[in-house]
Parts: sequence; structure tokens; C-alpha cells
Amino acid sequence: MVSSRRDLSPRTAQLVRAVLRRALNQALRWGLVARNVAALVDAPRVVRRDVQPFTVEEIPKLLGAFDETRLGPLYLLTLTHRLRQGEALGFGKM
Repeated sequence: MVSSRRDLSPRTAQLVRAVLRRALNQALRWGLVARNVAALVDAPRVVRRDVQPFTVEEIPKLLGAFDETRLGPLYLLTLTHRLRQGEALGFGKM
């Protein structure tokens, strides 16, 4: 049998566990389950990575590499306005 399981990042696994835990807590309050087994599982540890921002010398090189592509304006806007990925792609909260 071929497995369709993907390896999840620790942060994604944390979020999945949090949603499952909340759902099972609600089911417990409603009397649909005897106990919340998700509460028995330890959350995976998330390792924080240091962010290495681009230097002033690297920015023109990066923009030059994307100059003639359709994403060039997006990178220009992102760098000149110091946008994060979600802000640049329109995933921010409204």
C-alpha cells in the first residue's frame, strides 16, 4: 500500500494538534467523547531560525535578477516597502 502521508513541519503539527484538541474539548463538553486524547500528546518543539535580511549591496543584485520577470514589480514593492511575505501576497488580516 502506498502511503499518502507527508512530513509536516513542527509548526504545522502544532496547529493541527491545537485544532484537534479544541474540537475534542468541545465534543467532551457535549458528551460525545469520554476524554480528550489529544490533550495527552505533547506538542512538537518548534526551532526558531535566525532571520538574515538582505544587505544593502545584495538588494540591487536581487532586483536585477528579477528585472525582466513578471514577479519583478512584486519584489521591488516588497523590498522598498519592507513587506513581509503575507503582506506582499495579500494574506494579511482585514
